[in-house]
Amino acid sequence: SFLTPEEKRLSTRYLEIDTSSAWQSARLREREARGAEIGVDYTTPYDRFNTAIQQWGDKTQFRILRSRQRNLEQSNSIRAALNAYTNNLVFGDIYQLNVKGDTKKNLVRNNALPDVNSVVVSDLDLRDLYRNQILENVDNAKAELQYQRKTGDMDIAEILEYLLVAQVACNDWFAFIPKEDVDAASEAVMSENAGKAAT
Repeated sequence: SFLTPEEKRLSTRYLEIDTSSAWQSARLREREARGAEIGVDYTTPYDRFNTAIQQWGDKTQFRILRSRQRNLEQSNSIRAALNAYTNNLVFGDIYQLNVKGDTKKNLVRNNALPDVNSVVVSDLDLRDLYRNQILENVDNAKAELQYQRKTGDMDIAEILEYLLVAQVACNDWFAFIPKEDVDAASEAVMSENAGKAAT
């Protein structure tokens, strides 16, 4: 492994983060807001029963998906770190449309603006795409290095090609993080390191 034992220990700290509570709370708020839009007030026994069944299904599905993800994360600290950040994202009810000119006018005129849910799903899908590109290319670079070491036929160019693709995907993934969050994280790490140095 290319990680020191201390780095490996630190890379698994994400397992201590509870992401299920925030996700479940967000889903409940979303369901209540949608219900209010269509006139469901959750006070009748039928609506309460129906809501309970939907919530049970959501929680069950979430637990299944989360369990699969945790198993994958156990064997890959890069996946674990990226997922830990993504799992703790909280999205609001508005978004910023980043199109200009005629495209924006056409979207508004044709009532074709995406809803918040579509924007959030698209954002998360794109993050997952970049994460998967990082993981795939790092794995390919590792496998190629192992193969070349075994055969004794070293060709660094192919390994570098995989790593460059992984780096581009990594830059794209990190481009989603607002500068304020990066600054706050950097400050927290520096404070933590300063505290360790003082002791």
